[in-house]
Amino acid sequence: MLRGKRIYLRPLEETDAEGYTNLLVRNRHVWQDYEPARDNKYYTQENQRKSILESKEDFINGKSYIFGVFLIENDELVGEISLYNVKGGFFQTASAGYSMDTDQTGKGLATEGLSLLIRFAFETIKLRRIEAGVSPENTASIRVLEKAGFQKEGLMRENLLINGEWKNHFLYAVLSTDKK
Repeated sequence: MLRGKRIYLRPLEETDAEGYTNLLVRNRHVWQDYEPARDNKYYTQENQRKSILESKEDFINGKSYIFGVFLIENDELVGEISLYNVKGGFFQTASAGYSMDTDQTGKGLATEGLSLLIRFAFETIKLRRIEAGVSPENTASIRVLEKAGFQKEGLMRENLLINGEWKNHFLYAVLSTDKK
């Protein structure tokens, strides 16, 4: 478990499937503007239970690290944050992604979570670089990345298929040697 001032991160467990599914369903209308389209099966508790089990295996094998974001005050699941596409060897890099409950946005929780994830990546699993793609229209997410120490490196043209359209994304990154 990674503990901050207001939140903690921990890998999702099978027992989180219901709460995680509810989080996805509740925020689908907002998140769908920035994420690939998913069919209705994705938004079922059974599908999320299977996904959680797969993510636990990937965590153990160092392929990806998916954490739930929980409020310390009441243990409520309010988001998800992850490192994926983890590469060792000559790369020592991963990609970061995060989603926060729309009821919790604007409170600095995503920035706090991303800061915890960065510390985990650099201090615990010894990565050197973390990348993140972000929609140019998603100004709130850009602000989170910048507050967490990420720097804009460029534009990834037609990077992701969202709602039937290939969308551009800014590429941001933070290095273990960067100073905040």
